[in-house]
Amino acid sequence: MHLLAAVHGYVVGGVRYCIHHPRLGLPVDEFFDFAPHLRPGDRVACGGMMFVSRAAAGAGIAARLIRYGEACARRWAASVMVGTVNPAIEGLFGRLDYVAVGRAQEHASGLAFVPVIKRLAAEGIR
Repeated sequence: MHLLAAVHGYVVGGVRYCIHHPRLGLPVDEFFDFAPHLRPGDRVACGGMMFVSRAAAGAGIAARLIRYGEACARRWAASVMVGTVNPAIEGLFGRLDYVAVGRAQEHASGLAFVPVIKRLAAEGIR
């Protein structure tokens, strides 16, 4: 699923969400092995490719995209959300109850990331 945030008809942010498929895995599998941090029976979702325009920075767009994605993941019966996030926004994920399960590292492509995880509770969209 792709979510877009628009203000006055202009796209100012977006993110992609996926549910784990046994044969396909998740996009984050290329970056980090979350298996040691998962429980038997977990249904895993991930977010990725998030962006917010400079003009909309600080307006809470990223937090709303993350929360809405979590609510959708809950509807898909996901029990846990994982992600590889830019170290520059690790604090935002911490404020949204994500826990780092590794240190900042660099993918072979040169992208820096921090692996994070959040257990989802059954609750609605905020």
